[in-house]
Amino acid sequence: MRKWYVIRTGLVAALTLVVWFFFAQGSSDIASGNLDAVGRVLFAAACFTQVLFLAIVTPGLCADLVATERRTGNLEVMLSTPLKPVGILAGKLVSRVSVLLVVGA
Repeated sequence: MRKWYVIRTGLVAALTLVVWFFFAQGSSDIASGNLDAVGRVLFAAACFTQVLFLAIVTPGLCADLVATERRTGNLEVMLSTPLKPVGILAGKLVSRVSVLLVVGA
């Protein structure tokens, strides 16, 4: 459970840094009243940061799931089913991505 707090803290820190960086870059636009350009840049930066964070964190969480399955002895049971290993890993990936999307939203 502690892992999710670390992930949330990292995401908030990354978003804060990106917003601060682009806010500093767009301070002249703010002074001139060009707030729509600032909003577009901040929105694009926030979306890019979340997608990048998702691409970095998700494979590590899937590897943790497989390691946990191996440690508890459930991996052999899953591999004995008609599912292919790629299907098992894809299911774990989809489950983690959906959890991260809910946590990040």
